[in-house]
Amino acid sequence: MQTLRKEDGFTLIETLSAMVILTIGILSYFTLQANMLRFNSRASTMTQASSLVASQLEILRQEPFTSTKLDSNPLNNPHSRVDAQTGYTIRWTVTDDVPVTGAKRIVASVTVPVPGGPTVSFDYVKFKEGL
Repeated sequence: MQTLRKEDGFTLIETLSAMVILTIGILSYFTLQANMLRFNSRASTMTQASSLVASQLEILRQEPFTSTKLDSNPLNNPHSRVDAQTGYTIRWTVTDDVPVTGAKRIVASVTVPVPGGPTVSFDYVKFKEGL
């Protein structure tokens, strides 16, 4: 009498199923990596922009109340400069007597010169010396 040999192994369906699952896992990993790089780049850009705005406000905070950098004249307002290292444009507008008489409201913002680039704005109130 002839005995049948039992052959252990994977079928074609099992092998294809495993390959599909592995491919989905690998594609998910690469998508995650691409998103992580994009979000890290945006976070770095936002950090640089925030740092520039904070630095500009610190410079303006040190200026005398009557400084031309704090001039609210519409011909000179908004003030702006371009950062030499990053190329980001820093703008600030000054409004007199806001929120109270004898104060100047300064709104500083940085615009990142890339398509869809963020704008970071900070608000500061400077009071006349002696108030």
